[in-house]
Amino acid sequence: MNQDAGIYSSKSLMEEIKWRIKTKYGSQEKFAKEFGSTRKTLSRLLNHNSDFESVIRMCRLLDINGIQID
Repeated sequence: MNQDAGIYSSKSLMEEIKWRIKTKYGSQEKFAKEFGSTRKTLSRLLNHNSDFESVIRMCRLLDINGIQID
């Protein structure tokens, strides 16, 4: 994965977010603290349809720029 800009389906965008969480923060728990939520809440957002605002916030924290969602 690891694309700085690109076209993503909603599923592939969430996979990219999960991959970046692991590589940048090491765990969902550490990222959840930075994101301002619990690990349980973050897991729910990552594995179910999360709201657009949350996805944008995650992308900003993970340096995912210039995306197009297909």
